[in-house]
Amino acid sequence: MAIEVLDYEIKLLKKDKLPDKLVIATIIMSNKIVDKKLLKKFYEEVKNMLDILEIAREDGMKTGIQNGMEIGMQQGIQEGMQQGIQEGMEQGMQQGMEQGMEEGKIETLEYLYRQGILTLKQYNEMTEPLRKKLTIQ
Repeated sequence: MAIEVLDYEIKLLKKDKLPDKLVIATIIMSNKIVDKKLLKKFYEEVKNMLDILEIAREDGMKTGIQNGMEIGMQQGIQEGMQQGIQEGMEQGMQQGMEQGMEEGKIETLEYLYRQGILTLKQYNEMTEPLRKKLTIQ
């Protein structure tokens, strides 16, 4: 009966449906019931499985960490790009508004000159700094 229980528990352990400590406890409890050679065979089988399970767990953890880092980097890049686009748009809008205001001032001064309110000298003095600003940008 103990042999069948051990076989069954080892099968469940292989399918990762039973805690390894329970199988080890069953082996210990079977110490006086099962033949020493057979007990050693069960022990070696479980021991090798535990080593493999530990390696698989470590490998799984490494893979999980690596995948997490890759996903985190992708999200960071995406967020950085979105932030860069937004900042670029804000700067572009600000520069566009400033340029539009300068151009609007020039148009207003041209209108005043055409209406005879400004002399040519006044017009040139007022528009020259505005035109320089516009060509620098």
